[in-house]
Amino acid sequence: MTFIRLFFYKRFALNAFVLQDYEKALTYFGKIAALCPDTPGAYYNMGLCLMGLKRFEEAEAAFKEDVRKNGMSHERCRALGDLGYLWGKKESAITWYERCRALSDDHPDAPWLDRRLALLASVNDMAPLQESQRLLEEGIACMAKKKSAVAESAFEKAVAKDPTNIQALNNLGVLRMEVNRDPEGAAACFRKITALSGAPLYAENLKKALKSES
Repeated sequence: MTFIRLFFYKRFALNAFVLQDYEKALTYFGKIAALCPDTPGAYYNMGLCLMGLKRFEEAEAAFKEDVRKNGMSHERCRALGDLGYLWGKKESAITWYERCRALSDDHPDAPWLDRRLALLASVNDMAPLQESQRLLEEGIACMAKKKSAVAESAFEKAVAKDPTNIQALNNLGVLRMEVNRDPEGAAACFRKITALSGAPLYAENLKKALKSES
């Protein structure tokens, strides 16, 4: 019976998470953690939902519980670094990104981690970096409303304030390629991303943009 309940809770949680319905996803990840606390990913995913809801203190508790139960890993340290970054807690972000980097010599994101750590070391005020995230969210909302010109401007401003904001760069590239029919502009975005991350998605996006150029 427990297995069946876990199966449906996971299904409902993941479906809601994909749709960015973080409240609903959090409810079901919470049910999973309550029913079977040692379920892999339960507290980690609760942390992601809470971070999406900007409930940062609760997100920190969930992520740290995941670390306590399962030990440090690239993904767990990265999540806590991202949390500190979005929360405006510079020292916490640096601490967790450094731990992540120590585990990430061969990870595709190692160049991105180096760049973000260098950026954090160079700033005293986290406000512009937090503003970059706000502009990213504004751009995503504008895309949903089919306001592509406003979205493009928001993504450009987000990248200007934080050149390590890969999501803003990727969204800008996708918008230029698929909406504006500007493969050259899209390729410029994807080149910047592939210099920071070896994730296959970004390499594939660059490949598509270059193919559209020719």
